[in-house]
Amino acid sequence: MLAAGKLFFGDKEISLEQYCEDFLRDVYQSEYSSEVDEGIRQFCEDVSSGRLQLRIHPTKDLHAKFYLCLPKNHSEHSDGWVIMGGSNLSAQGLGTTEPPRYELNVAMKDYDDVHYCEEQFQQLWDDAIPVTLDDVNHIVGKTHLAPEEHQPTPYELYMRMLIDHFGNQIEDDFIPQLPDNYREFV
Repeated sequence: MLAAGKLFFGDKEISLEQYCEDFLRDVYQSEYSSEVDEGIRQFCEDVSSGRLQLRIHPTKDLHAKFYLCLPKNHSEHSDGWVIMGGSNLSAQGLGTTEPPRYELNVAMKDYDDVHYCEEQFQQLWDDAIPVTLDDVNHIVGKTHLAPEEHQPTPYELYMRMLIDHFGNQIEDDFIPQLPDNYREFV
């Protein structure tokens, strides 16, 4: 997987820092569920096992979506496919949202087309910065899924609950409008 990046002007540290911020934002903004937690754990396991490889391109703002399906030792005598278009592997891209989004894709099988896409992908991949398991563990360590020694304190959990429930209303002199089923303890 080649993660689409912003323009980082070749700076590896800034690229990884931005990826970390984007990842954390996605975790913090996602609705809490055991499925989300399991998905993040599976993501970490897939990176750890090498099943999933991530890279960030430090100089190109990538948006192209294509799926390259190649047999080992692809040649003009073997089948290869490129599926190119607007679809991605998000809920919207897969058409599972209401209303479903229309996405158009084109499948190409001609060797010259497939080979061209293979070369383009390989060049982008070679120029990109790997996201390592250490990078992923560093990011996950900043979430509620951190190993036990890095778990949030009860106070941090309480603050997170307040922020989740009251959002941007919280200020120094904040007096909340509590729901009817909350009791105030003095």
